[in-house]
Amino acid sequence: MSPKHRVAALAASLAVAALGLTGCAGGTRWSDLDREPSADDAIPGSVTWVDGADESSVRFVGEYEGTRLWLLRTERGICLVQYPESKEWASGCTEPAGEFATSGPGGSFRVYPDDGIPPDGAVQISENVYATS
Repeated sequence: MSPKHRVAALAASLAVAALGLTGCAGGTRWSDLDREPSADDAIPGSVTWVDGADESSVRFVGEYEGTRLWLLRTERGICLVQYPESKEWASGCTEPAGEFATSGPGGSFRVYPDDGIPPDGAVQISENVYATS
Protein backbone atom coordinates (compact mmCIF):
# COMPACT_ATOMS: atom_id res chain seq x y z
CA MET A 1 0.00 0.00 0.00
CA SER A 2 1.40 3.37 -0.95
CA PRO A 3 1.97 6.05 1.73
CA LYS A 4 -0.84 8.10 0.19
CA HIS A 5 -3.29 5.18 0.56
CA ARG A 6 -2.09 4.49 4.14
CA VAL A 7 -2.85 8.07 5.15
CA ALA A 8 -6.29 7.85 3.54
CA ALA A 9 -7.00 4.52 5.29
CA LEU A 10 -5.84 5.93 8.64
CA ALA A 11 -8.02 9.02 8.19
CA ALA A 12 -11.04 6.86 7.36
CA SER A 13 -10.41 4.65 10.41
CA LEU A 14 -10.17 7.68 12.69
CA ALA A 15 -13.40 9.11 11.26
CA VAL A 16 -15.26 5.85 11.90
CA ALA A 17 -13.89 5.67 15.45
CA ALA A 18 -14.93 9.27 16.13
CA LEU A 19 -18.46 8.56 14.91
CA GLY A 20 -18.65 5.53 17.16
CA LEU A 21 -17.58 7.53 20.20
CA THR A 22 -20.07 10.28 19.40
CA GLY A 23 -22.87 7.73 19.31
CA CYS A 24 -21.91 6.43 22.75
CA ALA A 25 -21.74 9.92 24.23
CA GLY A 26 -25.21 10.76 22.93
CA GLY A 27 -27.05 8.77 25.63
CA THR A 28 -29.01 10.33 28.48
CA ARG A 29 -26.74 11.25 31.39
CA TRP A 30 -27.80 11.45 35.03
CA SER A 31 -24.96 12.87 37.15
CA ASP A 32 -26.86 12.13 40.38
CA LEU A 33 -26.95 8.43 39.50
CA ASP A 34 -23.40 8.25 38.14
CA ARG A 35 -21.66 8.93 41.47
CA GLU A 36 -20.44 6.21 43.79
CA PRO A 37 -22.97 5.06 46.43
CA SER A 38 -22.64 6.16 50.07
CA ALA A 39 -24.26 5.36 53.42
CA ASP A 40 -26.56 8.40 52.93
CA ASP A 41 -28.24 6.66 49.98
CA ALA A 42 -30.29 4.28 52.14
CA ILE A 43 -34.06 4.81 51.82
CA PRO A 44 -36.09 4.48 55.06
CA GLY A 45 -37.42 0.96 55.63
CA SER A 46 -41.05 2.10 55.49
CA VAL A 47 -40.74 2.94 51.78
CA THR A 48 -42.04 0.15 49.55
CA TRP A 49 -39.87 -0.44 46.49
CA VAL A 50 -40.95 0.86 43.10
CA ASP A 51 -41.69 -1.98 40.63
CA GLY A 52 -38.57 -3.00 38.74
CA ALA A 53 -36.30 -0.84 40.91
CA ASP A 54 -32.55 -1.35 40.74
CA GLU A 55 -31.83 -1.03 44.46
CA SER A 56 -28.11 -0.60 43.82
CA SER A 57 -28.82 2.58 41.81
CA VAL A 58 -30.55 4.50 44.63
CA ARG A 59 -28.90 7.85 45.39
CA PHE A 60 -29.93 10.42 47.99
CA VAL A 61 -30.08 13.72 46.11
CA GLY A 62 -31.00 16.19 48.84
CA GLU A 63 -33.68 17.67 51.00
CA TYR A 64 -36.21 20.40 50.32
CA GLU A 65 -38.35 21.96 53.05
CA GLY A 66 -38.20 18.82 55.20
CA THR A 67 -38.67 16.34 52.33
CA ARG A 68 -35.81 13.94 51.64
CA LEU A 69 -35.37 12.93 47.98
CA TRP A 70 -33.84 9.89 46.24
CA LEU A 71 -33.32 9.17 42.56
CA LEU A 72 -33.09 5.61 41.21
CA ARG A 73 -33.15 3.57 38.02
CA THR A 74 -35.82 1.03 37.17
CA GLU A 75 -36.21 -1.49 34.36
CA ARG A 76 -38.11 1.18 32.43
CA GLY A 77 -36.54 4.52 33.37
CA ILE A 78 -35.85 6.85 36.29
CA CYS A 79 -37.85 7.44 39.50
CA LEU A 80 -37.83 10.08 42.22
CA VAL A 81 -38.88 9.05 45.74
CA GLN A 82 -39.91 11.77 48.18
CA TYR A 83 -40.12 11.19 51.91
CA PRO A 84 -41.54 14.18 53.81
CA GLU A 85 -41.53 14.63 57.58
CA SER A 86 -45.12 13.28 57.61
CA LYS A 87 -43.62 9.97 56.41
CA GLU A 88 -46.25 9.74 53.64
CA TRP A 89 -43.77 8.85 50.90
CA ALA A 90 -44.52 9.18 47.21
CA SER A 91 -42.73 8.44 43.95
CA GLY A 92 -42.89 9.46 40.32
CA CYS A 93 -41.25 7.79 37.35
CA THR A 94 -40.64 8.25 33.65
CA GLU A 95 -40.61 5.90 30.67
CA PRO A 96 -38.22 6.09 28.90
CA ALA A 97 -35.58 7.90 30.92
CA GLY A 98 -36.28 11.56 30.23
CA GLU A 99 -37.47 14.61 32.11
CA PHE A 100 -40.60 14.29 34.25
CA ALA A 101 -42.63 16.01 36.96
CA THR A 102 -43.95 14.48 40.15
CA SER A 103 -45.98 15.78 43.09
CA GLY A 104 -46.81 14.38 46.48
CA PRO A 105 -47.18 15.33 50.11
CA GLY A 106 -43.62 16.69 50.10
CA GLY A 107 -44.10 19.08 47.18
CA SER A 108 -43.74 19.27 43.42
CA PHE A 109 -40.49 18.35 41.71
CA ARG A 110 -39.09 18.11 38.19
CA VAL A 111 -36.32 15.73 37.19
CA TYR A 112 -34.06 16.48 34.22
CA PRO A 113 -31.20 14.61 32.57
CA ASP A 114 -27.91 16.51 32.49
CA ASP A 115 -28.80 18.29 29.25
CA GLY A 116 -32.28 19.35 30.46
CA ILE A 117 -33.34 22.97 30.93
CA PRO A 118 -35.23 23.62 34.19
CA PRO A 119 -38.11 26.11 34.29
CA ASP A 120 -37.62 29.65 35.55
CA GLY A 121 -38.06 29.90 39.29
CA ALA A 122 -37.23 26.26 40.00
CA VAL A 123 -35.01 25.60 43.03
CA GLN A 124 -32.10 23.29 42.26
CA ILE A 125 -31.84 20.43 44.76
CA SER A 126 -29.18 18.39 42.94
CA GLU A 127 -27.68 18.02 39.48
CA ASN A 128 -30.90 16.49 38.15
CA VAL A 129 -33.69 17.40 40.62
CA TYR A 130 -35.52 20.74 41.03
CA ALA A 131 -38.34 21.86 43.34
CA THR A 132 -41.15 23.63 41.52
CA SER A 133 -43.47 24.36 44.47
